Amino acid sequence: MAPNSAESSAPASPTHKFSRTHSTLSNDERTPLLPSAGVRGSESRSLRSARHHSRAGSWGQRLVGALTHRESIVESKSALFSDDRVWYDQFTSTDWVHDSIADAYRIKNLRSRKDLRGRIQSAFDGSQGWILCALVGCLMAMMAYIVDVSEAPVFDWKDGYCSKGFFISEKRCCPGGGRCGDWKSWSNYVQVPHVPETIVEFVIFVILVVAFSTTACLLTLTTKTVVPSTYHISTLDENLAAVSRQPNDGTASLKSSPDADGSEPMVYYSAAGSGVAEVRVILSGFVLHGFLGVKTLVIKTLALILSVASGLSLGKEGPFVHIAACVGNIACRLFSKYDRNDGKRREILSAAAAAGVAVAFGAPLGGVLFSLEEVAYFFPAKTLFRTFFCCITAALSLKFLNPYGTNKIVIFEVRYLTDWSFFELAGFIVVGLLGGAIGAIFIKASRAWAKSFRKIPVVKKWPLVEVMLVALLTGLVSYWNPYTKVPVAKLLFNLASPCDAEKSDGMGLCPTHIDEIFPVILSLTIAFFIKGILTIITFGIDLLTNLNSYPFLNNKHKPIFTTDLAEIVPRVRRERIIDISSSPLVSASSLRTKLEILHRAGEVDGGLPIIRDDILVGLIPAPDLEFALDNLKNEPGTLCLMAKVLTLGDSDDEESTDPSDFTPYIDPAPLALDIHSPMDLVYECFVKLGLRYVCVTREGRFAGLTHKKTFVKYMRELEEKEGHI
Repeated sequence: MAPNSAESSAPASPTHKFSRTHSTLSNDERTPLLPSAGVRGSESRSLRSARHHSRAGSWGQRLVGALTHRESIVESKSALFSDDRVWYDQFTSTDWVHDSIADAYRIKNLRSRKDLRGRIQSAFDGSQGWILCALVGCLMAMMAYIVDVSEAPVFDWKDGYCSKGFFISEKRCCPGGGRCGDWKSWSNYVQVPHVPETIVEFVIFVILVVAFSTTACLLTLTTKTVVPSTYHISTLDENLAAVSRQPNDGTASLKSSPDADGSEPMVYYSAAGSGVAEVRVILSGFVLHGFLGVKTLVIKTLALILSVASGLSLGKEGPFVHIAACVGNIACRLFSKYDRNDGKRREILSAAAAAGVAVAFGAPLGGVLFSLEEVAYFFPAKTLFRTFFCCITAALSLKFLNPYGTNKIVIFEVRYLTDWSFFELAGFIVVGLLGGAIGAIFIKASRAWAKSFRKIPVVKKWPLVEVMLVALLTGLVSYWNPYTKVPVAKLLFNLASPCDAEKSDGMGLCPTHIDEIFPVILSLTIAFFIKGILTIITFGIDLLTNLNSYPFLNNKHKPIFTTDLAEIVPRVRRERIIDISSSPLVSASSLRTKLEILHRAGEVDGGLPIIRDDILVGLIPAPDLEFALDNLKNEPGTLCLMAKVLTLGDSDDEESTDPSDFTPYIDPAPLALDIHSPMDLVYECFVKLGLRYVCVTREGRFAGLTHKKTFVKYMRELEEKEGHI
């Protein structure tokens, strides 16, 4: 069908009150929805082919495809329940309400079968969550075993190697403690005339520190992900990522070609950093393709071994959470129940993140509490029990693997033969106060470092330079202090162990005379400042969520609201709505133009309200609209049906579908609030329901639409005023 006009087959309704004429994008629409977020222009063609990250070619998809029979996403659309939608695009938000409804339809269809096969399928469907939790726990224990067993000998290579075997750590080579004859220093093989052995060992130590760190960084750089998205996110963290080359002046580029200005697309490295911030954002419903894939899992594990072994001031706990989330995400691909439903998938990811903490600290309950309090966003009762089951499975599996040869799942266990005295309570209180104060100073210092040094163009463009400089500084400084040279776990074990006159004290922490106390305290003080400074430089800051400008809506802290919904509702624009007052037929070209406006505003996961005589009658999500437009054979010459109509030619036995009928993609009852609704109600809707957007009405008539990202920006402004950021 050929369109009769640019907007519809009939002229616009004279009662239309939103806008008299078509206008270009205004400044407030071009303004990024988040601080430090830029926007890229788009071509008139679909952006899905460039922006959409298909998992069909990923490592994990090919692996699972070899084990199970899988259908493509396009083919599976007709095989699933009638409410199935398109795949979530990069940097979009999970539609929790839709996913919950979709799962309810799936369960209803499954339970409608009363035969034996149907009952077996229903029982198996109910057990899939427990199966995945057990599988994730076992696999995460194996990953932790690989890291723990590999990290120790590689760490000791900086000082020498064991003659019994090159892959034997110093502790296993000399079980009696200290150095023994089987441990060979590098100075025995590398001798330079007129150069002391200590200097030779020092140089080799520094070279290996830099080499291990550089190799870990190079591995991480192989996970480079290029996202030609419609908007950029600039980051200021150890993630080394997302250099926004767009001018950050509060306006968006409106050029027709994404690369017309010569700028490069957004780049990030999925295996960089601890990954906890990204896991937290993903569990809140934000889609980051590539962060939880097989390639990220393999590279992250290898890089973690090398980075910890290099002696850099970082730990395995944060990366273990990221690795566990990768394991959970890959395992979800075994069952379509979790693979095709992002809301259900995040139940398994929450349990997996807890398992990562469980194997890192040997504390299953600690893992559950971490997931419940820190990373999990949606945590129903069934998820709580499955999470505990996943943590127990991980802990028991790691104990069975016995990575340290002590039948323990932690590297050390300290036991005291004497009880504490009451006068020591004062010391405990002082230590607690100092720990809190130093922790706050550490966070502020790390934030200042991330916002200053890592904004240097050379460091941001060449992340390897920063890694090599930090590694060089670490090697030069830490070699000469006995408490900064050893692994952190070994240092903590010796610090927490009670002094025993019958056992040797290899680190000199147990003075035998009063004159030896001050030198020990001095060495520990120096080690404290060295480790503190190096950790600030190296580790970053579980605050990365704010620095990255991710659209994360904090459900743990609720600000004090003093306004209503009208505070954040933008004025209605004709180019941001679909008016069917005159006709339910709308030209595809005008819909494509409206879609591009959403993309340029950064609302890749936004939606277009459908209005009839100023009344909200439906809403079509932007991803679904793009999917529908891409399926049209002749987009410029097509009129699209945007409302249900009755015709005499309808036939019940007609199986063919009209691609110009967009009504299957329309939400006929979008959630709407009155413009005078209190902001507390808006907060509860976004947090408890996980909405992407909220439609706004005034006395029953459409008054606007508020996106989740707009509300997140408003929340951050409130938190900044209250001093929480």
